[in-house]
Amino acid sequence: MKIRFLCPVPLALLVSLALGCASRTSPPPAIPTPTEPAPSSPSHHPVGTSVISAQGHEGTAAELFEQGKQLLAQEKFAEAAIHFDLVLKGDPEPKLAAMALMQGGLAREGSGDREGALVRYQTLLVQHPQDDLVKLAMVRRIRQLIHLERWSELVTAAEQLLARGDLTVREQIEALGSRALGLVEGGDGEAASLQVERARTLMERHHIGEIGRIPHEAALVFFTLGEVRRVRSETIVFDPPTTGFAQAFEARAAGLLEAQSAYTDAMRTTDPFWATWAGYRVGQLYQQLHRDVMKVKAPEKLNSEKDRRLYEGAVQLRYRVLLQKGLKMMQSTVKMNERVGETNAWGQRAKEAMGQLEKAIGEANEVIQRVGVPEETLRQGLEEMGKLQAKKK
Repeated sequence: MKIRFLCPVPLALLVSLALGCASRTSPPPAIPTPTEPAPSSPSHHPVGTSVISAQGHEGTAAELFEQGKQLLAQEKFAEAAIHFDLVLKGDPEPKLAAMALMQGGLAREGSGDREGALVRYQTLLVQHPQDDLVKLAMVRRIRQLIHLERWSELVTAAEQLLARGDLTVREQIEALGSRALGLVEGGDGEAASLQVERARTLMERHHIGEIGRIPHEAALVFFTLGEVRRVRSETIVFDPPTTGFAQAFEARAAGLLEAQSAYTDAMRTTDPFWATWAGYRVGQLYQQLHRDVMKVKAPEKLNSEKDRRLYEGAVQLRYRVLLQKGLKMMQSTVKMNERVGETNAWGQRAKEAMGQLEKAIGEANEVIQRVGVPEETLRQGLEEMGKLQAKKK
């Protein structure tokens, strides 16, 4: 029987999706971001006379601060965090208190306590608004909000940072990218797009992110550009399509490849967090496209159970490549995470998505096998149908 009811989509387009940006989709070996050096402290700390004795530690505020700095330099983050918290219990002078909050935030970041780090940066901003560490605290705050996925707070924090008149170019780019990310994740893709373009203009003007490994700020902007494109492309659905299926699929595929290109640029970063999230998103693009295509109802003209099985098998065979592409990207992302020792929510989500994709591929294979026709025969039928559709055009 000829396959006449399958929605026609050019095979070349599916191959393009399967191979799109193939030379650039696998994340490059990511280099873990080194611990940011602690802000330099004055040569003479205000020295209090009160001795703090708690949690097995004893000393003045200034002494505990120096011990905490040494522990932080040795990447003993949990111990360093305890020392900086104890400094604050000793009623230190304002400058030492501000530095203890900053260093305590960095120590909490190092130990993976993003919430604790955020609290310390926000406390510094409220209690020491005139300290020269405020700008750095504002930058570190938006980074924690991104990790914690608190999007409305991120928009507000980024706007506050942008309001300063002393930002470097890279700080401006990070603030614009952060505001855009908060907007797109909060559902306002159009406003996010404007912020992304402002950031990209700065990047182009100063040749940031053009070639090779890119800094955190550029990865943030490229990733957010991918999010804007992803959200825009996924408004194109197929059940029912606003245009013919082939036209809708082609438009959706074009949007997918544009989003993938931006995510791939983000993967050039030295920061494994952005490489992980971007890799996950590329895999998710294919996974979601497959889900949406599978929602298309079978033609009503199928008159027999055999015809229905043949149709379902042909559909699964044609679009299984999307699942395979998504799985390959998720596997690559998880391997990269393991290689660099990165642990974050997006790496875990990539592992979960691997299981979902493997299950979906297994189900597709079962449907194809139930047809009772070799895959090669089905594939030849699809190719013949594609040629007939091309001649009609």
